[in-house]
Amino acid sequence: MRILNLLVITLFITSCTFRDNSEAFQSTLGGSWLMFERGFSPGAGYIVEAVAADPPKSMTFGEDGSFNSNIDGYNMYQRFRTEQDQQQDVLVLAASSDTFDDPNKSARFTIEFKDGAMFLYRRWCIEGCHEAFRKIGSDQDQNP
Repeated sequence: MRILNLLVITLFITSCTFRDNSEAFQSTLGGSWLMFERGFSPGAGYIVEAVAADPPKSMTFGEDGSFNSNIDGYNMYQRFRTEQDQQQDVLVLAASSDTFDDPNKSARFTIEFKDGAMFLYRRWCIEGCHEAFRKIGSDQDQNP
């Protein structure tokens, strides 16, 4: 039984892989992003709301793994890294470099890029929730 438990734990740990934030994914993610949309479920259905560009709600990903945001719920985090979990890209935000694995001081999001926008989906949010962002300074419209 101990061997089976050890095997299961080992498989679980190795199922998550870390990416180097400085590679191609970082070049897409790096820089500042302006929130333009949020989605949530109040229990029935799914509501998608536009987010006003004024005052701007933004987040910035630094080349050195630093993170900064003025958005409630994101503004407590100062570091980021990316992972791959079950073939999905995962963004991990943490209060500091040593709190990535502390569930009280970190957060995980499935991250997708669609039509030049970045979508963050809260991991394990059963009823559904997301925020969408456009890169600031890109050629794309900042307030769709």
